[in-house]
Amino acid sequence: MLGASCPVEDCYTPLMRNKNGKMFCVRCDQYVVTEEEAKKQAEQEAEEMAAAAAAEEAEAEARYEEERRRRIEQQFRLEEQAKQAREMQELEQAKAQRATMAQAPVPKRKIDNAASLNGAESDAEINAIRRQTLAALYQKMEALTDSLSPNDHSERLISVAKAVKEIAEAAQLLK
Repeated sequence: MLGASCPVEDCYTPLMRNKNGKMFCVRCDQYVVTEEEAKKQAEQEAEEMAAAAAAEEAEAEARYEEERRRRIEQQFRLEEQAKQAREMQELEQAKAQRATMAQAPVPKRKIDNAASLNGAESDAEINAIRRQTLAALYQKMEALTDSLSPNDHSERLISVAKAVKEIAEAAQLLK
């Protein structure tokens, strides 16, 4: 017996503790919760709800960041594809012009113009290769930064930082 009685009106039977430590009224056949236990339960529920809300908010933030990263990546790919399409179109036009010039009789003075067209075509090819190389460098840099985690050893962090720095320098040289 606990020295406390059942709070139900017209009962007032002394309370007993069961095996789990909860107070129990034998006459009413009900468990009784004290104010302290009710406060503890309310606090525990509030903490659980706050933790769940924080976890949900963190998950929503992570989804937002992932979606944002995907959009940026997709936009970058689309821009690269558009550049490559323009370059391919320029190459096709240059080839078509060269083919029409090769079929037409060419006076000696126009030989210099044909040589400059070949130079323009090679410049377009070089620009296409440069853009592809830059895209590959950016992808490698992104893969390296995505591979990092807070649990990584400091030596790994240093080596990844050096690699990212070297990739950035190479990208600057190609621009």
